[in-house]
Amino acid sequence: MREEKIKKWLENLKKYWLEKNIEGAVSLFEHTTFYQETPFMESFTTIEEIKEEWQHVQNEQINLSTPRKNIL
Repeated sequence: MREEKIKKWLENLKKYWLEKNIEGAVSLFEHTTFYQETPFMESFTTIEEIKEEWQHVQNEQINLSTPRKNIL
């Protein structure tokens, strides 16, 4: 059951990102109020900080057709 919840959460995150739906994406963090995009970035611990961090999505050009190289 937990795995299904995680998959659904990730599907929603992807959906909101592709739709550039900041409110939807931020809503996924309401229970934890913790967001850290990479281990090298500062973490965001309030809904306001998470919302501010996600603002860049509005101007981001999303291209899923270009595969990313695995750097490891």
